[in-house]
Amino acid sequence: MKNTAYDRFAFAHQNEPLLFQFILNECLMTLSKLQTFSSEESLFLIIGLKENHEISRRWDPHTGHLRWLYYYFTLFETHFNEKNTPLLKQFGASLKRALRLAQQYQITSSTFDPRAKSLLHLKVEVKKMIYLLLKKLFEYRANENVIFFLVRNHELIEKLCGKAKTSFLLVSLFPKGIKEISTFLVERYTKRGFHHLIPLIQQKTALLSL
Repeated sequence: MKNTAYDRFAFAHQNEPLLFQFILNECLMTLSKLQTFSSEESLFLIIGLKENHEISRRWDPHTGHLRWLYYYFTLFETHFNEKNTPLLKQFGASLKRALRLAQQYQITSSTFDPRAKSLLHLKVEVKKMIYLLLKKLFEYRANENVIFFLVRNHELIEKLCGKAKTSFLLVSLFPKGIKEISTFLVERYTKRGFHHLIPLIQQKTALLSL
């Protein structure tokens, strides 16, 4: 019997914080491409090709960010949502609405009808999902990998969600400011032996503005 993509549970997906980063990254990539939407090719990157029914083991841009998002969220919901939290319920409902809106564009595997109203609603749903994930970030406050992901992508998050929102999030996570963020990351990665990351951490945290 052939295994489907949803039967697989790769080693990387057994790490809850890492899977969370995959989900947040797909949301950010989806909204970023929606904000700069300009062609049919952009829609392919967001939605994927109609004939791709199964997701491969390796990330493939032809699958589309939304379908990868659905894949990662399905894994997360199945394996890491024991409490069935309201936040994840909201996220799941918003994701389903986003997928329905995306499907409205898809007439055939190579023809799209970018209706402005549906596009606007799709942006709203994706932004809702990002805001929900940013709320969930507090659960990973002690995880250096998640915090480093946030620091590395703070410019994109700021661009998509606004500087005030991003600054408020960082201050809420680290009330003492940029120095606290830098110290936290440097200490954690030094302890793990990832000394080569220290210059990058210092470079990225220096770009933060709270």
